[in-house]
Amino acid sequence: MATILWTTEDTRNAALASIVPAGIGLTSLLSSQPGGKYNKFLESVRKPDWASFHPIVYSVIDALTLSHLGYASYLIYRKGGGFDNHDTAVALGLYGTNLLFVAATPAFLDNKSFKGLAINTSIVFGTAVLAALAFKKIDEKSAWLLAPYAAWTGFYSLFTYKLYQLNKGFNE
Repeated sequence: MATILWTTEDTRNAALASIVPAGIGLTSLLSSQPGGKYNKFLESVRKPDWASFHPIVYSVIDALTLSHLGYASYLIYRKGGGFDNHDTAVALGLYGTNLLFVAATPAFLDNKSFKGLAINTSIVFGTAVLAALAFKKIDEKSAWLLAPYAAWTGFYSLFTYKLYQLNKGFNE
């Protein structure tokens, strides 16, 4: 297989592809600060004993696992031949769907909809795993870049399900 050179245009495109996931991570970090939306939410609910650490911990992990998703998605686009390739279109479609559900999460926090939050984060986890598997068909390195994010969303899905169980009937 021929080596493809990385250009300044590739660097620019990878940086542009990183704007959305980095923005989500930054928003998460800001909302976990004292007085922030996520901080207030977690302070006002019953949490499982095994996950009662400070909200900033969740947000730092969010930011760390989200930080390289844009780069991974650009690698898929580039190595997979763009949206004209079916496998690439499916992989990036799953990735985009995942980000849409991640972006919808604050609405469930605002409404303290524990059931909606649990369902939403389960979809986030499912689409993260499916995206990683689809990425692997095109570029294994990109799939490994998604692996920590997929694992984190699995933990977070379990966490929000436990929130739903512990706070059932609060606002459903």
